[in-house]
Amino acid sequence: MGEKTIKFNSKYLKINGALVKAPKVVEPADLCFTAEQAGSTVKLSRVGDITPWTIETSTDGVNFSAYTLGASITLVNVGDRVYFRGSETNVKNQSFVNYHKFIMSGKIASRGNIMSLIGYSETMANYQFVSLFQGCEALTSPPSLPQKTLTQNCYANLFKDDTSLVKVPKLPATNVPTYYYQYMFDGCTSLKAYPTSGEGHDKEWRLPTEETFSQAATQIFMFRGVQGVISQDLVVQANTSVTFYTEYEPV
Repeated sequence: MGEKTIKFNSKYLKINGALVKAPKVVEPADLCFTAEQAGSTVKLSRVGDITPWTIETSTDGVNFSAYTLGASITLVNVGDRVYFRGSETNVKNQSFVNYHKFIMSGKIASRGNIMSLIGYSETMANYQFVSLFQGCEALTSPPSLPQKTLTQNCYANLFKDDTSLVKVPKLPATNVPTYYYQYMFDGCTSLKAYPTSGEGHDKEWRLPTEETFSQAATQIFMFRGVQGVISQDLVVQANTSVTFYTEYEPV
């Protein structure tokens, strides 16, 4: 008889009665959306007069095909995924009136690196991701924002009015002048960011993730509507950091 393999659990396989350690599954780094509700939809569109990004999508993180901006993708079952990636040609100057924007329905969790949309470029244009997820009421968790070198208004309005967002991203950048994070979590009414630890908000969220801010700055309305915050603005001084306490570990 041939070798018989049975999945035992997520860490081990049973092969002909013997338990062996399962190989580690490496998740693709690209921006990914996972349905938490059957029938959820996601599409990437553009607002105003801006040259469209060149984007590819995949359902397995391996086999990609060209994506048409504005085309809606339905995640039929809970757990269904779609990955988005772009190229360095997507590093373009946007503005508050000309930008790309995801539109979602249902309930969707995101993960992976937002920089996959611009080909993992080491640089961003001004306003690079402005308003990208604004009004995504279906979004429950953010993607990774690992970039340490930011640009003017690159994350402004990023999650504005995402009323289902309950997780926060790590923010490692130390040089964050005024307005770079403005309105970033404005209207995220399900999000918690308390100044002290307590029941339901005991996970530390440090800004920046390590080290300290290099200059004084004010991010207006960064936290307006967020639960637990003392101020709707983030006001920092040079050589300091700020710690909040949230419901879930930062991602």
